Amino acid sequence: MKITLKMLSKHRKPCPDGVEWFKTQKSHELTDLVENAIKEGMKQMEYCNWGIAQCMTKIQAVSYACYAEQATAYAAEVESSANFFSSAEYAVNSSIYASGEDNKLRLMAKILRYGVKLLMEGK
Repeated sequence: MKITLKMLSKHRKPCPDGVEWFKTQKSHELTDLVENAIKEGMKQMEYCNWGIAQCMTKIQAVSYACYAEQATAYAAEVESSANFFSSAEYAVNSSIYASGEDNKLRLMAKILRYGVKLLMEGK
């Protein structure tokens, strides 16, 4: 699935740093963007998280938010706020940061890959 700036700007304006990162990528295929972000670090993974959420349908976004919540609760053995349904992007970020420093990168990578799966399957 090829990602465009138009897709990312569909609902909200992307941050300038995220746009610059996007423009520097050789491939704009969703899987390539996510895998590159995972290699580069948390900031780039946050850009991808935001972008994935922008490309999702409402049903995909709820599924993504629920997955993030469940993955983090399981890994960190904590319960997060019940308000995570307000947006998929918020749910992923709040879940990740509640999980402890050691798990952040691993959990974010897992959640991003699930978001890619949702978008690729079109569910």
